[in-house]
Amino acid sequence: MLEVLLFLAIGIALGILAGLVPGIHPNMVILFVPLISSLVTEPLNAIVMVAGMGVSNGIADAIPSIFLGAPDGDDALAALPGHRMLLAGQGYDAVRLTVAGSLASAALLLPLIPLLCYFVPPLFRATHQYTHLLVGGIAAYMILSGKNRAMAAFVFFAAGIAGVLSLQLPVDGTIILFPMLSGFFGISALLMQGSASAPQQKGEAPVSLTSMRGGIISGIAGGIASGFLPGVGTSQIAALFSSSKDDHKFLTMMGAITTINIVVSILALWLIDRGRSGIAVAIGDLAKIGMREFLATAFASLIAAAVASVITLRIAKIFLRLLQNQQKLRIGVIAFILLAVAMGSGAYGILVLFTCTALGVFTAKVGVPRGLLMGSLMIPVILFYAA
Repeated sequence: MLEVLLFLAIGIALGILAGLVPGIHPNMVILFVPLISSLVTEPLNAIVMVAGMGVSNGIADAIPSIFLGAPDGDDALAALPGHRMLLAGQGYDAVRLTVAGSLASAALLLPLIPLLCYFVPPLFRATHQYTHLLVGGIAAYMILSGKNRAMAAFVFFAAGIAGVLSLQLPVDGTIILFPMLSGFFGISALLMQGSASAPQQKGEAPVSLTSMRGGIISGIAGGIASGFLPGVGTSQIAALFSSSKDDHKFLTMMGAITTINIVVSILALWLIDRGRSGIAVAIGDLAKIGMREFLATAFASLIAAAVASVITLRIAKIFLRLLQNQQKLRIGVIAFILLAVAMGSGAYGILVLFTCTALGVFTAKVGVPRGLLMGSLMIPVILFYAA
C-alpha cells in the first residue's frame, strides 16, 4: 500500500511540473510509457502513477492557461474567461474556480460509476459505427456557432491538414503532438500577449455557489461525453454544454470536464477495451485493466485531484508575484519549449512547431476560437473511423 502511494506521489509531482509548461497536454503522458515500464516492474504501481500524472497535469494546467493566456488544446476556451478575470484583478479566483470544479467533480463521479458500467457497453455497441458522424457533428457545430463561419472553417480544416501531414512524418505520432499542440496553443498564445504586465491583483472574492453547482453538473455530463468520444477535447465539449455567459460557471465547468474526461477514458478502457485518451492508452500499454485496476486508478485520481488542487493553489499565489514581469517568464517558457522540441523530435518537430505557431497566431489575429485548431486531431479521427 505504501509503495502504491509513493508512486502516486511521484506521478502527482511529475504531472504538476508538466502542467506548468504551456502546450503540454495531459495525454502526452504516453510519451513516458517506455521509461515507466522499464523502471516500474509492478503494473499496479505504474498505472496509479500514470493516473496521478494525468489528473494533476490537467489541474495544474490552469496556471499557464490563466496567467499566461497559453492553454493546451483542451483549455483553449477557458483561457479567454480566465484571462479576462486576470485583467480584472481576479486571476487567483479564476484558478480557484477551475480547481474547485476539478476536485468536486472527481468526488461526485464515484457514485455514478455503477450507472456508467451498466449503460456504457450497450450504448457503445449502438453508436460505434457512427463515431465519425458524431465527431463530425461536433466539428460542424464548432464552425457554425461562431460569427465568422468562413474563417472558422478555414482554420479548422487548415489545422486538420496540418494534423494529417504531421502524423505522416517519420516521427512517432505521439511525440509529434508536443510541437503541434505547443505551436497551436503554447507559443502562439505567448507571442500574442505582448509585453504588458498584468494589473494589480485583488484579494480573494466570494464565489457564487449557484454558478459552481451549475458548472460542476454541466462539467460532469460533458466530461463523460468527452471521455467516450475519440479526438474530442474538453474545449469542444464545453462549447456544446455551455449556454451561460457566467465566467465563474464556465471555469468551474472546464475544471470538471478536464478531470472527468481522464477518469471516464480509463473506465472506457475497462468496459469497451478502447483507449479514448493518451492517458488511457498509456495505462492500457502498462497493464490489462480489470475491476481491481480501474478502482485503483479511480481512487488514485481522487487523491491526485485533492493533492494537486492544494499544491496548484499555492503555486498560483507564487505566480501572482511573477506577473509583474511577464516578459521574462514568457521568453523562458518559449526557450524551454524550443529546446524540448529540438531534443524530442529534431528538425521535423521544429518545422511542425513553427508551422503550427504561425497558424495559431493567424487564428488569434482573425478572431476565431482557438478551439477550432483541435481540427488537427478531429479530422484524423473522422478519416480513421470513416474508412
